Amino acid sequence: MMELYNTMSDLKPETDTDRTVLKEAIVSLIRLLFPVCPHLCEELHEELGFEPSIMQYGLPTYQEAYLKEDTVEMVFQVNGKVRSKAELSK
Repeated sequence: MMELYNTMSDLKPETDTDRTVLKEAIVSLIRLLFPVCPHLCEELHEELGFEPSIMQYGLPTYQEAYLKEDTVEMVFQVNGKVRSKAELSK
């Protein structure tokens, strides 16, 4: 979630499409954080203009195809210190 937030912080939306995508990402982040900090997320959700409670929406959905990776990072350690990293195909 922190990586998503950091990526969103660096974005400078220039078009309406960019703003729509950024808003959807923010809404997804708020819905993911809801189980951890429900009061804050409920307020943020309401400020974004959503009427029913955030509990009515549930968690965001995902697409299995986007979760598959073609490569794996292999880390080589000696005595607990990282000596090298390699990107390998599955």
